[in-house]
Amino acid sequence: MPDSDTKTPSPDREEKGENSSKRGLQMAIIEHASRPIAYVFLGLFLFVFLLSVREPLSKSLESAAKVKMGSFEFIREEADNSDLGKELQVLVALNRQQIILFIIIGKFRATHTTYGGEEVTEENLRVLKNVGLLSDYTKREDGGFDWTVSEKGDELHSIIMRNFVKAIKEGDPNS
Repeated sequence: MPDSDTKTPSPDREEKGENSSKRGLQMAIIEHASRPIAYVFLGLFLFVFLLSVREPLSKSLESAAKVKMGSFEFIREEADNSDLGKELQVLVALNRQQIILFIIIGKFRATHTTYGGEEVTEENLRVLKNVGLLSDYTKREDGGFDWTVSEKGDELHSIIMRNFVKAIKEGDPNS
């Protein structure tokens, strides 16, 4: 007769034990693997999302860079479209007085105008003529100067002033 202290497991108990260990394994997987799996899915979602907004995001960043440069970017684009990019680039090489002089006298006028600011020197007028923004200048007997703005100088001046005025008006909350 078998010893009463020794119990033989019944088949039901073996199945319950297996089910219990399966459930334990499932719970361990759920408990310990769910967070990394969620991170993987979240990462994939973020990656797919960034791919879908890559082009609009890129355009927005380009626009931000252009806005940062201000209205000068608009001047550059308009000058390039009018085949005046070279003339605009010349302004970079000019000194402060020469740029101010060009802004003041750069508009072609049919009638004679006089300007005698400190920027009006023979050297500054010669530089503006050499870079093609003036077509000619002459020294008068009274020591003043007469000048003729070149066609390209007049076009460039119009672009600069149009964008300058536009920038001022856009900054006005009442416009």
